[in-house]
Amino acid sequence: MDPDRDDEQGNAAAVASSRKTRSVPQAGSERQEAFTEIARCLLSRHLRRARSSGHPVLAELRLPEGDLTLRESAGFGELLLDEDTELVGYSALPQSDAIAVVATGNLRSLDPSVEPPAALASLGTGRVELACVVARDGGVGWFATAGPSPAGLPAPSEGRLLDCLRRAVGVPTPPPTAWPSMLEAPIWVANIRDLANRRRHKLSWSEALQAVPDLPSYWYEPPREGRAPGGSSIAWELLRIDVAKEPVPVELQLRSLSRLRQASPMAACPWLPCSAVAAWMDAGVLSRWVKDVIPPPHALAASVTDVLTAGASRRLGHSLNAILA
Repeated sequence: MDPDRDDEQGNAAAVASSRKTRSVPQAGSERQEAFTEIARCLLSRHLRRARSSGHPVLAELRLPEGDLTLRESAGFGELLLDEDTELVGYSALPQSDAIAVVATGNLRSLDPSVEPPAALASLGTGRVELACVVARDGGVGWFATAGPSPAGLPAPSEGRLLDCLRRAVGVPTPPPTAWPSMLEAPIWVANIRDLANRRRHKLSWSEALQAVPDLPSYWYEPPREGRAPGGSSIAWELLRIDVAKEPVPVELQLRSLSRLRQASPMAACPWLPCSAVAAWMDAGVLSRWVKDVIPPPHALAASVTDVLTAGASRRLGHSLNAILA
């Protein structure tokens, strides 16, 4: 038994549970309208700057004291951030009540069966201009336009931008929907490349299996009968704590895990963030970060086709599909 790991697991469970059960306050209609009005004001004030610079405009906001209403929403104060401010890892000043972004971009549907909003369809474009505000109590303000008209887009409930804004003001993000075991795929491929370089011949399937990484058991989803509520959140929180503990030198980020057997699995960078960013994240952000960074199965398999036999390459492709399903 590892007492330190048991303590960490208990702490991670408590953190994951509190983040999962802590509900975002449901703003009344007047308060929600006020947040929407703040977003509309910000878009009007800073859209030209966002267009001309080609960069999002970031601002920290001070909101009127007491219950925010539509009448008071025009009285917010703002502090514009430098143009080169990196939103990933950014934390707003303690005295700031909210953070906001004004940006331009293109809208695309991830589901071909979903029709675009009428305003975008009539313009025949996916170009949108938007402002999004996230307050420390979890309130979200949103306003988007397509050309001269409102775009008719609903306020987002998830996404990378919203994740970053939430973490900037310490708001929990949606929980993970997968397990850290997805990291097995890129680490295995990196190990295969490293093993092939050392053996100097194309690897058979049995040799490829020798490169399967030995990863912590908590990265994997347990059988249904042993599954605890919030288990994936606890697993990602444990991983986040491990990544945040100590920096991984840049030179180690470029090596495969097979050369670092004596080190922790955190040497699996570059599929994990640096320690400072991991400390800023929560379990949900980390899970989505990893999912976005890992290449799709076919790309991973193709990257080592030249060092595997045909049979081994085919079986690897099936295995990677299963891991990343």
